[in-house]
Amino acid sequence: MEEQIECILCGPTNPAVVFEENGYRGMKCSICHLISTLPRPAFSEMLQRYADDRATVHATSLVGDETSKRWQARHTLSIIKNHKRHGSILEIGAGAGNFLDEARRQGYEVYGIEVNRIEADFINRVLGIVCDTQPLDKSSFEGKTFDIVYHCNVLSHFYNPVAEFHRAREKMNDGGLIVFETGNLGDVAKRYYHLFSTFECPDHLYFFGEKSLIRLLQSTGFELVRMRRYPIWQPLLAGKLMKGIREAIRSGESPPDRTGSSQEGLLAKRQKPGLKEFLKRSYRYLSYLSVYWMGRFLPKGSLPQTIIVVARKR
Repeated sequence: MEEQIECILCGPTNPAVVFEENGYRGMKCSICHLISTLPRPAFSEMLQRYADDRATVHATSLVGDETSKRWQARHTLSIIKNHKRHGSILEIGAGAGNFLDEARRQGYEVYGIEVNRIEADFINRVLGIVCDTQPLDKSSFEGKTFDIVYHCNVLSHFYNPVAEFHRAREKMNDGGLIVFETGNLGDVAKRYYHLFSTFECPDHLYFFGEKSLIRLLQSTGFELVRMRRYPIWQPLLAGKLMKGIREAIRSGESPPDRTGSSQEGLLAKRQKPGLKEFLKRSYRYLSYLSVYWMGRFLPKGSLPQTIIVVARKR
């Protein structure tokens, strides 16, 4: 039996199919414009997918991408410091720990959650930051509460975003902040969908826009403080061109091996990158500059964007 089509924010609506990929459909709510991916895999299947490093973006890629991620972390922390200059931060979906490491350097008390075992082990053993591999729960970190809960490009991966935001609120101190970054596909005109090489289904279960983000915050006990928008069509276009070149070069080659990534190997890749990795990092850094610095002067409209949201616990 096909899964019931119902918006998690609005209930039954009249959704439209806006894209199809890998046997999945993106269904757009006619009221809040949230896009839901259907059919939806089981929660246990998705959790195991991330734990076993079978997601589209794998651990070695995230660990090796330190430079641009650290600059991105500094940019986000500059926004956070306008509202909370110190305190404890919990990052959900901590990846390779770049944000947490930078936040610790700037005086915050940091903790992470990362279900990918390779990345969590890297954060715990190499960075020396406490990182849990289980999804957020009231008992996580022995019941500790936090001043800030943060996640970056994780909202689309949440199996139940409403429940996750309620759990995050339970783990926050009074007046605490939830800060997150996510895309705006729910607001993007369909004529610009061609800029995306992939929608990464089934990793991405939901695609938000400004209207659905505000509705999510209001329904889970948060008050919007600030929303900042940055265009991403320029790195998307460049990335699509680069992907075509890479696929042409790799034609006939075996797919990359994701197994056997030791902590020593990951750390060596991070500290002493080869020419190929250096070129990748340079490209990512230029992409960062084009989004967070040049982006303030570029057109936005209904083009693809990334949004940084700051909201306060009511």
